[in-house]
Amino acid sequence: MKTPPEIDVMKRALPTSRHAEMLFDSILAGLGDEALVVSLGEGSERLIYRREAAGSPWIIPHALLELTLGRRGSFVGIPGNFSDAVPAESGGEPSRLRNLQGGEIMIHGDDAKFGLTYAGDGQVVETRRMKDEFLAALAGAVENGTGNPVDRVARFILGRDVGREAPGRVFFAEDCALTMPSAWEGGLRGMRRALFAGAPGSSGWIAADGYAGSAVGWGATRDEAVAACREAVLRDRPCPPPPRPIPEFTPEQFEAMGLEGGAPQVISKPPEDRVRGAPTPEN
Repeated sequence: MKTPPEIDVMKRALPTSRHAEMLFDSILAGLGDEALVVSLGEGSERLIYRREAAGSPWIIPHALLELTLGRRGSFVGIPGNFSDAVPAESGGEPSRLRNLQGGEIMIHGDDAKFGLTYAGDGQVVETRRMKDEFLAALAGAVENGTGNPVDRVARFILGRDVGREAPGRVFFAEDCALTMPSAWEGGLRGMRRALFAGAPGSSGWIAADGYAGSAVGWGATRDEAVAACREAVLRDRPCPPPPRPIPEFTPEQFEAMGLEGGAPQVISKPPEDRVRGAPTPEN
C-alpha cells in the first residue's frame, strides 16, 4: 500500500518527541483557562480537553491532543503478542536535541485521529491514522501556514470549532468517580435509550447521569434538563449493572477467530493521577 505523502509532511513537522512536547505546550498556552488536562500514570500520559468557556466545569468530551512518554498509547484487543514498549532505536541520524525519549503524540479530530510514535532515541518511527481527510487537513495546515511547523499544527488544532463538532457536554467535577470517556459514554447510552423509548413532548434538551445512564431529564433549556436529571438521580440513585464475566473460549474458537497465542492481548491505560471520589448525586 502506497504511503500518503501527507504522512511525510507530518513526520517532518514533528520529527522528535521534543517537537511533540512543544506542540502539547503550545496547545495548553493557546487554550489558557479553557484547557482541562487529564494526567495518567504519574504524568506518563496526558490528554488535553477543551472547556466550554474559561474555567467552566462543562467539558467538550473529546480530547484534542494526547501525549504519551516512555511507552506507546493503549491498545485494546490486539491479537497476538503485542507490547506497548516503543522501539529502542529509530535507525535515523542522531538528533542534536536533548531530553529525547520514546513515546507517542495523538492528534484527535471529531471522529478521526493521527498519531506519531517515537523510538527510544526520540525520533519518529511510525504513524497511525484514522480518516485520510483529517491527515490531509493537518498536512495542509503545515504546508500552507506561516511560522514554524509546530506552530502551524497548533493553530490548526486551536482553530477547530470543536463545540460545533461535538454538541454534547460533560459536567466534570474534579472528584468525579468516573473517567471522562466513561462518563460521556455512560450518559450517551442512557440518552439514546431514552430517545428510542420516545421523547416527551417537544423538549429540546436531554441530560443523563454518566454513572449508569438511567437518570434522564428533559427540558426546553439545558439548565431545565440538568435540573430534571438531578431530581432523577436523587430519586432513583442510579448504579451501573454488575460487570459481566469474561467469556471462556476453547483453543479451537481462538484459532477460528485468528488469534495467535490463544488469546487477545489487552493493554489498558494507566490509572488517572487524580483521586476519584465516591459516586454521589453531587458529582
